[in-house]
Amino acid sequence: MTNNRTKSSSNSIKYEETNSISDKSKTGKSHKLTDRDERIMVRRIMIDEYFTAVSIQKSLKIVDKIEVSENTVRRTLNRNGVGFLYKIDGGLDAELYQRILDEDFLDILEYYSLNHENIIFQQDNDSKYIAKRI
Repeated sequence: MTNNRTKSSSNSIKYEETNSISDKSKTGKSHKLTDRDERIMVRRIMIDEYFTAVSIQKSLKIVDKIEVSENTVRRTLNRNGVGFLYKIDGGLDAELYQRILDEDFLDILEYYSLNHENIIFQQDNDSKYIAKRI
């Protein structure tokens, strides 16, 4: 009963303000992705089905018939906690790995407001990670 009274009150207030009980038109651009679409995108990245924002964008277009920009994909992944994605052309060698650590790793920690002293950095013993550079 209370819900009906509340709904009735809100409708009468809405009518007084707009001369209509219809919802006000929404401002701004409508979202192309539903919550379900966003979960699908995150799942595809997390299970290594796709590796780049471009590949996710293409899969959305072909498989799901949803057209969005690469930037929309990146924003959605960031918003859902996936973080930064970097495309590495070719293979990862010791020099590139060192450059990523030097140029990007600390920026990512700063972006997420993480203190580098509280981070435990782990890596396997792949030769590119343990190579001694002169």
